[in-house]
Amino acid sequence: MNYEIRNLIDKGGFGEVYDCVDAVGNVYAIKIPKIEEQEEEKRFNREIRIHAALCHENILPIIEDGSYKGHPYYIMPIANCNLDNLIKNIDTLDLFSQIASGMIYAHENGVIHRDLTPRNILAFKKNGGYILKICDFGLGKFSIRDSTVITGSADSFGTVGYMAPEQRGGVRDVDHRADIYALGKILYKIVSGTEDVITINNDKIPSEFRYIINKACADDVESRFNSVKDMMEDFNLVTSPFHVSNPSHIVRDEITNILDENNFSLERTADLAKMILENTSDNIIINEIVPKIPESILKSLLNNHYDTFYFVIKDYDNSIDIIGLPFGYCDIIADFYKNLYDNTDSYELKELIIKRLPKLGYENNRYHVGYVFGQIVNELTDDSLILTVRDILSSDEQMANFCKDYFSKGIPKIISSIL
Repeated sequence: MNYEIRNLIDKGGFGEVYDCVDAVGNVYAIKIPKIEEQEEEKRFNREIRIHAALCHENILPIIEDGSYKGHPYYIMPIANCNLDNLIKNIDTLDLFSQIASGMIYAHENGVIHRDLTPRNILAFKKNGGYILKICDFGLGKFSIRDSTVITGSADSFGTVGYMAPEQRGGVRDVDHRADIYALGKILYKIVSGTEDVITINNDKIPSEFRYIINKACADDVESRFNSVKDMMEDFNLVTSPFHVSNPSHIVRDEITNILDENNFSLERTADLAKMILENTSDNIIINEIVPKIPESILKSLLNNHYDTFYFVIKDYDNSIDIIGLPFGYCDIIADFYKNLYDNTDSYELKELIIKRLPKLGYENNRYHVGYVFGQIVNELTDDSLILTVRDILSSDEQMANFCKDYFSKGIPKIISSIL
């Protein structure tokens, strides 16, 4: 080997990476795997084969491979840092398309990564910016022609937080949509700034990216994007400087068109659900259009696109705490929430409504809001929701006194006992 190995750069379960210098002083990185079992040697050899088969500016090239003192190795360009480090220091959203570009190329050439994480994406400074290159195809696979089977425990197959649910039982039958899941988690980390990506917190995601991230990271494989290209079409749409400048007009037109067509199917209302979720930061959409969505369309959104529309309702509910509420608007909220309540079986949505209405009516002294809340409570049969009402009213005696005038004599005893 015509390289001088110098300083340790990184080490882990995979082995060690050092910087090294060739005979004329060029600096590279050398990866020397930790091989204790035959499976690890198979994995390393497959990693080399995959890198050799892929030639793309966003996939790390291998310069040379061989054996040194009985240990296999390969030589690669030396990076300035990995994406995990880069995210902590600069805005990396503009770089996301580079990762996607590399994965589109890999998938088109029959390669699945299966361990895509920010640590497995290296950053190289170039012309005042950065070029990202995907590396570490140790769990990678030629999706069609690869006959090598890697065995081992499920825990070894991927990185927690970025590993798709179907990988928990092993990687043999995992397809390219596991990489789409990982891309969604990487985008989530970029736009949310959070270190914990195991559970997605939609409150930390800018509204325009919620649909993309939640679709990419769906637990159900069939609910994800079919390809990285499909995912990037939506990404480019919401990040384009020519993105819709007046989305409220588009949403109103879409609602009108659906009503005119009298078509409330899952397919017909899908774009509307996505459009609203991506634009909940638009005050006209969230405060004027959403609470007046016609019931026929609202039913479709709740029944066919609940996972998407629930986040819209959460954003709407949060906006109530921000905007100054005219008295008449309180009644609009109450009617909207009653419409939601009557058209959903979701416990979490009913709980949100039950928590909001008594506070809204009491703080604004609105008869109609109290009347609507009374209608809901008078018909309650769900024990968990009954206990929720009890706790809400127990927390504020004056609010309870406001609400009790709207309850019938037949309300649940658990509630009447505290009044």
